[in-house]
Amino acid sequence: MFGRNRNKVKRKNGYSRWKKAGVISLCLIAGLAIGGVAGFLIQRESKSTRADKAAEPKPDANKNGEEAKTEETGKEAASTVPAASTVPSIPKVSAGTPAEAIRAFLEAIGMDSEGMMFSVVSTSKTDANWKLDKGVVSGQEPVYFIVHYVSGGWTVVDYGTVMTADQIKAAGAPSDLQPPD
Repeated sequence: MFGRNRNKVKRKNGYSRWKKAGVISLCLIAGLAIGGVAGFLIQRESKSTRADKAAEPKPDANKNGEEAKTEETGKEAASTVPAASTVPSIPKVSAGTPAEAIRAFLEAIGMDSEGMMFSVVSTSKTDANWKLDKGVVSGQEPVYFIVHYVSGGWTVVDYGTVMTADQIKAAGAPSDLQPPD
């Protein structure tokens, strides 16, 4: 008789052992999913914050009026170059060669150009004062620079990791200046 009554005894909480395990598993899966989404959003926000911070120009002088010194590490060279649209205004830095102008421009926006190699992508045939150059750091995607020769020096007009014909036209360059393939 003891064996018969054992099966008929009602459980106190109303859940069987398997139902309880199922509810716990469901809660665990839901918690992992919510944690994954939160992690993704935090990572995306931190990337946009770093890009905004990198786009801020560095000051030219400190409180004592001395020139600001920058430490060149070469670790963030072109990988963190923000799109031109994120920079409020492109600083007008002039130099004797396109490579010098690009280096001065990157320094003006607070970027490191150490280890960057430059090459010419295209030159306008109608106006040789316009060029499209490419800067590459080993292992990173290239950055393109539209440079213009004005008043005895080269100046960066626009830049980005992608350069289209529309961007070149918007920068004021001649229509025969070709974007990269």
